[in-house]
Amino acid sequence: MVSSGEASPSTASGSPKPATPFTGPITQEDVDRACDELLQAGENPTVERLRQRLGRGSNTTLGPGLRAWREGLGARLLAAQSRSAGAAPPAITQAAEGLWREALALASAQASAGLEEERGELEAQRSALLQERAELERRAQEISEMIPGYEREISAARSEAARALGHAQELATAAQRLEAELASERGALSRMSERLANERARFETERERLQERIDLECQRSFSMAEHHKSELRDLRRELAEELEQSRTLHAQAMAQEIERYRALALDREAKVADLASARAEVARLEALAASAQSELSAARGAAQARESELTMRIQATEGELRATILRVQESGEEQSRMLRELVQTSIRDRPQGAGLKGPAR
Repeated sequence: MVSSGEASPSTASGSPKPATPFTGPITQEDVDRACDELLQAGENPTVERLRQRLGRGSNTTLGPGLRAWREGLGARLLAAQSRSAGAAPPAITQAAEGLWREALALASAQASAGLEEERGELEAQRSALLQERAELERRAQEISEMIPGYEREISAARSEAARALGHAQELATAAQRLEAELASERGALSRMSERLANERARFETERERLQERIDLECQRSFSMAEHHKSELRDLRRELAEELEQSRTLHAQAMAQEIERYRALALDREAKVADLASARAEVARLEALAASAQSELSAARGAAQARESELTMRIQATEGELRATILRVQESGEEQSRMLRELVQTSIRDRPQGAGLKGPAR
């Protein structure tokens, strides 16, 4: 409702200025002033024009104020006329009365038109409110019809939540059981890892020991081979020296013997000795030369036999070396096989039933 206040007549001439918007409550004086300004501007005051002029206000606030302004408009105009009638000449007074009657007729016509326009606006607002009410009642009916379905869904959701809670409890129990089984499995794996680490350390120790033995055997075999090769070189050198010395001695002996017999032969020939005897002596010397050649061939055969014997000894040494390396390799393979069997035995000795189980449904 509009606050009560003293009605103010229109005192300004010309075009009225729009009212300044404010934030306080709207009073009847504010409504009267805005209506006077609209009337001075040649416009019929309505609720919508009052709202535009004041900048705010609802229909329930501005409607009663507009009706009060219209009801007091005639009295305010008569009061204004009586105040100005005493000082004016009769002709002016009559003209003013005519103008006053015309103004009253115009104001009445404008007031009637404003009332009809306001009535139309109010009727349109009433129709809109009725439609909005019908729509709200329809929505309320739809919501009322949907409530049982929502209640059933809520009940089903609560049942599902209870089942989910029970399943979650089962899962929590299963998780605890799985944690215990996992801890047991981890303990078994830890013990197995420790056993494997110990076996691996023992295997590494044994492998290093076998590797040392292999290295020692290889060094010894290589040393023996080098020693035999050195002996063979020394024997070949000695044999060559002996052969060369034997050849030299035989050649020297043969040369000396031949020179001696040649000197004898020449001496005998010089003395014209028995020619047959000289020839026999020459034959004997040739036989001696052939014998020396045979001895030289025998010495060469003995040297070749000694060389063959040394070659066989070197081949036998190399065979022993290969056999030693083969035995060492077989020993390493045996150690690897023993380690694999130990790992398989450790896996077979794992606790039975240590596997993880799924949660009970």
